[in-house]
Amino acid sequence: MDTLKIILFILFVVQYCDSANILYVVPFTSKSHYIMLKPIGLELARRGHNVTVITGHRVEKPPPNYHQYMVDEKEIWDVIGGSRPNVFKMVEISAEKFHEDVLWKGGLAFTELTLNSTQIKRLLHEDTKFDLVISEQFFQEALYTLAHKYNAPLVLVTTFGNCMRHNIVARNPLQLATVISEFLDVRDPTSFRARMRNWYFTMYEYVYWRFWYLEEQEKLVRKYLPDLPKPVPSLYDLQKNASLILLNGHFSFDTPAAYLPNVVEIGGVHLTKSDTKLPEDLQKILDNAKHGAVYMNFGSNVRSSELPEEKKRAVLNVFRKLKQTVLWKWEDDNLENKPDNLISYGFGKILEYHDINEETLSEVLHEVLTNDSYRINAKELSARFKDRPMDALETAMFWIEYVIRNKGAHYMKNPALEL
Repeated sequence: MDTLKIILFILFVVQYCDSANILYVVPFTSKSHYIMLKPIGLELARRGHNVTVITGHRVEKPPPNYHQYMVDEKEIWDVIGGSRPNVFKMVEISAEKFHEDVLWKGGLAFTELTLNSTQIKRLLHEDTKFDLVISEQFFQEALYTLAHKYNAPLVLVTTFGNCMRHNIVARNPLQLATVISEFLDVRDPTSFRARMRNWYFTMYEYVYWRFWYLEEQEKLVRKYLPDLPKPVPSLYDLQKNASLILLNGHFSFDTPAAYLPNVVEIGGVHLTKSDTKLPEDLQKILDNAKHGAVYMNFGSNVRSSELPEEKKRAVLNVFRKLKQTVLWKWEDDNLENKPDNLISYGFGKILEYHDINEETLSEVLHEVLTNDSYRINAKELSARFKDRPMDALETAMFWIEYVIRNKGAHYMKNPALEL
């Protein structure tokens, strides 16, 4: 018995000694972003680290070593300065226009909201030391200066896959002939036209970001963080010198690409552990679906209820003909002319938004539901995705803790950063 107590005491002391004080900066209020990012912070806390989180989403009943500082509650479109647009109408605008009107404008507004939030200002005035700063990489570069403020290594995590502008900054190979920018939608990435489009947009985004957007973020640093230790590195240099970047991708389902040792894929990090069960009413619906079920969901930022009337009518007419039970995430209380087999609860073929009509949607659904190759391919992809030495969350934990153990692990970076 005494031996067991000694072993338990040693294990506790070892865990305590290895624990780090981590600042986790994930303020963006989009639910889809938070679904991926939340498990990282909670798992770090579960492993004994003291985690302080800047967030727009509160975790109920968090562990005692998980401390939440909330961004002031405000709708993202209110932050940007306008009413919420119909996202379906935004498919008409170019990637360049989307950056200018939404991502850059919204990024600046939301970064300022974060730095000006009551609880965040209180945190930044506290006399706290951090061993590591982890920040989401999503148009909020001013927050990277917190790594400088606390003299801690910086880890970046993105809800996207391959990030072109970070590839340029970190001197990671661009591979523009095969790897498409995360904001472009091209049907044949290897065609000459697609490669030229990819090259042009990558250069456009980088130049605009490097020489205009970062300077606007620098203004926020000077306004809200005036007392940083001098000299203050540029936001460009802070991102360039990040110890690690974690990507939401994996070669099993994404385009294989070459990465530096400090660029790591953790796609599926939000799928690793879950104790949640389906709601009883939803589970009952699925159990009673004799012919299977079709699930339709456009995500947290796109509302099905805003579909143009002709698109909505085409979808409903197709669903009405299916023998399968249909579950469709619907945001309004009422859905007119809802077919009996459709329940609104708010690997296949791609059907472009412009091409959606009753005929094309019916063809695609019929193909996917009746051609067994899609089911087989989906199972094969699932097996490939799961066949890895560590699951995605364990991979993220290993490399984050590796950076902590090796005091930033600067030797993993490309020597070309010094050129």
